Amino acid sequence: LVAHPTPISDHTLAGSPRSMEWLGDAQPPLSNRDAAKLGLVINRGVIQAMRGNVAEAESTFRGTLSLFPHHHLVRRNLLWVLLRAGKFEEALALLNH
Repeated sequence: LVAHPTPISDHTLAGSPRSMEWLGDAQPPLSNRDAAKLGLVINRGVIQAMRGNVAEAESTFRGTLSLFPHHHLVRRNLLWVLLRAGKFEEALALLNH
């Protein structure tokens, strides 16, 4: 295990090598603390889906998307979950939205 030279905290996320591609997707922009919380929720949904709890993952991503309707990473993960669940028409509707 190699420690990263920059500790993770609210004041070091911005501009650090650990910055996340999706920080700018939320409008209005999120604080680093809220962005980290959003990242945890997204990770929770991914883990739920990977464990086979697709319905839970879908609920997680739909709830998150209702708060951040233009967030690309949330939309992409909801799309992935819908495809895994065989909900192809809903996935297509999401793509066309």
